[in-house]
Amino acid sequence: MTKAEILNQKFIDNFCVINSIKKTNSIVISLSGGIDSTVLFFLLTNYFPSKKKIHILIFDHQTRAESGLEIKSLINFYKINIFFSYKIFKMGSLDNSRAIQSLSKIIESKSDNRNVISESYYWLGRTYFINSNFIEAIKYFGIRHRDFEDIQNFKADNYYWLAKSLVKIGDKENACLVMEDIIFSNDYSSELGIVEDSKSLQEEQSCGLIID
Repeated sequence: MTKAEILNQKFIDNFCVINSIKKTNSIVISLSGGIDSTVLFFLLTNYFPSKKKIHILIFDHQTRAESGLEIKSLINFYKINIFFSYKIFKMGSLDNSRAIQSLSKIIESKSDNRNVISESYYWLGRTYFINSNFIEAIKYFGIRHRDFEDIQNFKADNYYWLAKSLVKIGDKENACLVMEDIIFSNDYSSELGIVEDSKSLQEEQSCGLIID
């Protein structure tokens, strides 16, 4: 093995230890086409023992017209349709009932993989938010925040979307408390984009202490 391959294998081994993933487990990778998920996908698929145990969830946020083409390119480039089982969730769709059903099944599976379960709670919250069902969104964002605080993936994003959901139901007081926690807590200090988004939302709602 080359030095780069050895480092990559060490990264995956450490990733599995930290996240309590056994190499005999089936795993689910959430793939959006962004740099973070794409790098993780590359490393896992090249250094995880069995491709048959890797399942891909692709989220098309549909925020840009070209997102569908980008996902097709991603699937073709990595031959996802040949080597992996995968499902595409179109987050901008008016009918997200299939996404809700699939994510709910993951939660109900009682899998030992807490990363997958926590991420499913987050995406359920996002899906309900898109459907303007803000009470359900708060429920799933809240469970993810309460029960999976130790898992870093989407931790800050989840908390921010909890604040946005609280704003939507008119609970400005609790929304502002969440925003202040994101802005001033050391838990989120490395998530600069989320911190800035929280400052903007805080300013928009005219609440809390705003520090530039």
